Amino acid sequence: MWTALHWIAYHGDVEVTKLLLDHGASPALPDRRGYFPIDIAGYFGHKEVVKLLINDCLKKFDKLDTDLLAKKKKRIDRYSVAWADTLKG
Repeated sequence: MWTALHWIAYHGDVEVTKLLLDHGASPALPDRRGYFPIDIAGYFGHKEVVKLLINDCLKKFDKLDTDLLAKKKKRIDRYSVAWADTLKG
């Protein structure tokens, strides 16, 4: 089952994505197959939605312990580079 954020990521609506994230929608909830909203947005080439989802995750990580933050940012940086490479084509 998809969350509202999954559906909006599918459609690529930047403004509604911002609205959902501002009201607490979590980009960290996978669907029953394990796909996250960022996976859906990336698959359909919605670059701006992918950027919003990454930035939202980074904002939430900023509230965590700094050691954990450094590890998470390193993983997200690798993930976002992989998505950027995928989206270039």
